[in-house]
Amino acid sequence: MEARTSQDRWVITILLLGSSLGSASCSTLFGNRQYGEEEPVRPSTARAASQLRQPAAQDSGTNPSVATEKEPRSADLLPGMSVIPSYLRPTDEDLERSHALVQAIGSLQAGQLESCAMTLQQLRQADSFGSEVAALHAWVLGQMGEANAAEEVGLDEIAAVGVTPPLAYAMAVTYELQNRPEDALALYQDLSSLNPNDLRLVEACARTAVASGDGLAGLRWLDRLLLTQEPELEHQRLRAQALEAADRPADALVIYRQLANEFPQDGELLEAMATAGFAAASRSGNQGDWEQARDLQRQLTELDPQYVPAFYRLGFAERRLGNPVGATEAWRRCLEVEPAHVPAARSLAALLQDIGDTDGAGRVLLEVLRQPLEAADVDAVQTQLLALEAATIR
Repeated sequence: MEARTSQDRWVITILLLGSSLGSASCSTLFGNRQYGEEEPVRPSTARAASQLRQPAAQDSGTNPSVATEKEPRSADLLPGMSVIPSYLRPTDEDLERSHALVQAIGSLQAGQLESCAMTLQQLRQADSFGSEVAALHAWVLGQMGEANAAEEVGLDEIAAVGVTPPLAYAMAVTYELQNRPEDALALYQDLSSLNPNDLRLVEACARTAVASGDGLAGLRWLDRLLLTQEPELEHQRLRAQALEAADRPADALVIYRQLANEFPQDGELLEAMATAGFAAASRSGNQGDWEQARDLQRQLTELDPQYVPAFYRLGFAERRLGNPVGATEAWRRCLEVEPAHVPAARSLAALLQDIGDTDGAGRVLLEVLRQPLEAADVDAVQTQLLALEAATIR
């Protein structure tokens, strides 16, 4: 399945770029035969001549490559239309000829997602509509948590009509829901190349770049976004995450601290600060940074005494600061909450061995081996236990 979906995404991206590649380029990519002659079923086997259809310039009176919104229409004023992303809003023509489509949008406004999805599916089976309707159907399925079904709807429509901006947008949103940020980013970038002033697309590119682990790209997209608008809370959080992904945890921590001063009860911010503080200390090795990291982990454990990652990081900070008692307590707490936490068990055993408590170290390793573990973890613990026994014999 992964191979198919990855191929689907690359073909969609090629089709999106078709307006600049041209059909001759597509023929070069896929050979002399028309791509898809053997299995014209999916976007991965759709004809390469399908191209991303841009809105006609005369529709809005502007250059489509810089349009950020559709021109205001009477249909945009329909109840429920405001909750639909503009790329997915049905055309005036489709709305005027289908009262059921208007009803589906009303169901969406009322929060009746299942009713809306069923109506859209019935409409698409009974008649032919613009790609916005199929894209809207996919989007609604995604909002219902049915990301795989949304992907099927989008890919089927692409196989039938080619890639259009509404379908590309719906697929990008679907890929985000499927935790496939790299695939979503590729589509958002292609859409942004057609609509470079659409700030929603710029923000989506920044968000998915960071989620993909490309912090530098995320920062570039955020810089572009902030050239035209004041930074919002989520943009500041995203910048801090981008800095972390770009291996600049100390800079990220500065932003998190500023936000924490404004929102002192935000547990997610405290977790982000604790993670960034630990990464900054690990990078610098400075005692002051380790003290800061320790204090942040302590704050987090006080907020949530069951939060294992904070206790695990706290153990490391305490050990780096020369406090084996504090480290022992933190790692034992890890194992109390999560007995199969192999990294905590191995770290605690190594510490106990270093301070001369080899019997205690052996007990920790044997106890974790009684837990249901992955094969690789079993091997790692057994190897450490054998090394401990060998050191004891010597």
